Amino acid sequence: MEAQSPATPTDRRTAGPCPLRGLRTATVARGEGARLAAAVSLALASAKMRDHVDDRDGLFARRPVAVAAGGVADRWRRQSRSGGASLGFDTGLLFDTLERQVALEAAATTGSSVLLVTAPTEEATALALEHTAVLAGRPGNRPALRELGRYFGRLAHLLDAVEDLAEDEASGAWNPLAATGTTLDEAERLCRDAVHGIRLALAEVELRDGALVHRLLVHETDAAVRRTFGHARASWTPPPMAPSPFGPNPVPRRRPAAAPSPPVASGRCSAAPVRPAVARSTRTPAPDAGCTGRAATRTAATAVTAAMRATAATGVTAAGTVATAAVAATADDRAPLRPGSPSQARGNDPKEHHMSGVRRLASRTALTAAVLTGLAAGTATPAVADQTAGYSHDGSIGLTATDWMARLPSSTLLSEMSIPGTHDTGASVFGGDIAFTQSMNLGTQLNSGIRAWDIRLGESSGRLELYHGIARQGQDFQNDVLATADAFLQAHPGETVLMRVKEEQTVSDFAAKVHDLLAADPRVYRGSSDNPSLGDIRGRIVVLQDFSSADREGIPYANSGWSVQDNYTLSTNWDLAGKWHSVAAQLDAASSGPATETYVNYLSASGGSFPYFVASGHSSPGTSAPNLLTGWTRGIINTCGGSGNCIPEYPSVNCFWGTCSVAFQGVNVMAMQKMNAVAGTHHRYGIVYADFPGAGLIQDVINSNNG
Repeated sequence: MEAQSPATPTDRRTAGPCPLRGLRTATVARGEGARLAAAVSLALASAKMRDHVDDRDGLFARRPVAVAAGGVADRWRRQSRSGGASLGFDTGLLFDTLERQVALEAAATTGSSVLLVTAPTEEATALALEHTAVLAGRPGNRPALRELGRYFGRLAHLLDAVEDLAEDEASGAWNPLAATGTTLDEAERLCRDAVHGIRLALAEVELRDGALVHRLLVHETDAAVRRTFGHARASWTPPPMAPSPFGPNPVPRRRPAAAPSPPVASGRCSAAPVRPAVARSTRTPAPDAGCTGRAATRTAATAVTAAMRATAATGVTAAGTVATAAVAATADDRAPLRPGSPSQARGNDPKEHHMSGVRRLASRTALTAAVLTGLAAGTATPAVADQTAGYSHDGSIGLTATDWMARLPSSTLLSEMSIPGTHDTGASVFGGDIAFTQSMNLGTQLNSGIRAWDIRLGESSGRLELYHGIARQGQDFQNDVLATADAFLQAHPGETVLMRVKEEQTVSDFAAKVHDLLAADPRVYRGSSDNPSLGDIRGRIVVLQDFSSADREGIPYANSGWSVQDNYTLSTNWDLAGKWHSVAAQLDAASSGPATETYVNYLSASGGSFPYFVASGHSSPGTSAPNLLTGWTRGIINTCGGSGNCIPEYPSVNCFWGTCSVAFQGVNVMAMQKMNAVAGTHHRYGIVYADFPGAGLIQDVINSNNG
């Protein structure tokens, strides 16, 4: 609504410290649009919760949980009615629509138009979006927003049905596409038409600030159609929550060529002007009428999460209620039926279709809350902010640790030390977020306690320069890298700088060119030991030689006395847990392994995720940016426990009435927390290379030498 209204100083306020935000303050919206989103969210969450209580699904089969959840559902319903009434919106219309959905689903047969089934969702969404024009004092927007809501509701319903189709058919659950005999081709055409209709309707809406709304309703809906049908045709199961348009945007996988559409109907998608359409072509028999509709709601969870992260919520209340819509919509929808459970035993009970209607419509209308919140936002404010000493994207981290090695005994072997380092040390100039791994320059890194560099070289204009992949970083090996290390060691002779040197881009006579530069530097270590003592390398640059050469330039990298963990490829954000397991295992191995073995542990990874995301778990690079939500929940409604990738180290956030969203956590942060758990005792961690290390992580590695 605020996107339709002139900005005023009272649009936002500063909320006080709250436990759900880690006792931080936050700038939040106070407008009527966010209150409308909360009222709609509460209405649908109430219906969803009551459905699970009546159906005794999962934990709701336990009487104490059912009693508590039933009370919460009733309270939400009352609060929804009172909240809507204060805005002139009757949320009772949403409950009436639920009942109409029941009858339509029960009557759906092969040959019926799937648009008859989606009609209640379309109507409910249209009513809610239309009312934002009333609240904004822009009655001229009502027709366009009603039309926009109708197509948005249709799109949400169809996309969720497509995502559910394979699993619903496998489990015998009710699905609108299978029930009406609608093919993927026809469903895609209807979705494309809906996106086109959304675009046309939005063009007629007068908005003060339409950037966020346009992103949610045009860019994201178009991307959702491509993603959903690509997954469906490739028979590839997507992660529980697709990355938000406001969070990390990993390099996408190359999708296989589209396979022929399953024989559930026909027709070809087009971007032609919007028009009503019905399925017509080959049909397959509908499932048994006693099938249970258990709709998945990843699309709803994604949209609600994106809106929460990218728009302002009205303090704890709105943030919690919008989150609750997603939580209630996803509860136990994908849990297998237990033999003899009430869900399995419904048979042809008319209530079966009632429950299917409640679940599916609740899933789709949760999306309405996301769009309402988007319409209610004039500027974006993260819903969950995180700032931790394990990660920093700033040029200076406020830590001075120039002489920490000088305090260690000279007899300490290289293998016995814990040494903080930077992965792809110079990748901070060119290449953007996919290539950037550091924000501190070389001198700041050394002054902040970093003592291990990862130097990747290529050639430009006859000079060896730093590269990350193909991204040239504009920093010269001799005049920037070696010169910075030399100047630091001259000022701090009790320290040493380890320097892994690798040929990143093919260079003619690479070894000879490196040799010439190193031979001209008197500070380069020329000893013969692969595990020298600190006394032997104080004031020296120790090259960790990761290239073939007839000359010994320092210490062979990853030689037989080394143990290296460098699992650096993540296909998607949801592989982050696997990376953490590798890092944690190497930290443990370094603590307990032989004192003469050198351990190297890379906290970094990329590929399908940005380096900053792996380090921080954040949705954007900023030091205090919000953590990206995983799509899982913990508490009364627990979707986290069923996934091995939802690990205990991931924090619970946005908690509301016993259920919390689960956010990603960065490897830097998890490593720091693991070290903090044994702070004050001596633990060797070896050489720890990290992207964007924060002051706390660096200090913990340093302090482990002194326990």
